Amino acid sequence: MEEDISKNTLLVLVVLTIIISLLGTWTVISETVKVQNERAPTTEEQETTGRVSIDVAPPPPAPVGATGQVTIKII
Repeated sequence: MEEDISKNTLLVLVVLTIIISLLGTWTVISETVKVQNERAPTTEEQETTGRVSIDVAPPPPAPVGATGQVTIKII
């Protein structure tokens, strides 16, 4: 019969998992705070002027039905 994992090994793995999870959570939270603390542009800095034009094209013509005959001659 195969040997089971010892309780000490299992305890070390659980502790490492918790530490890695806490480090990941701390990193995400600290990066979020950095982004929130960056200065956002004011209204005056965002004002711009421009010109927009729209061309409306007519719809494409309806497809025309066609009939025909194809002949293949194999020699």
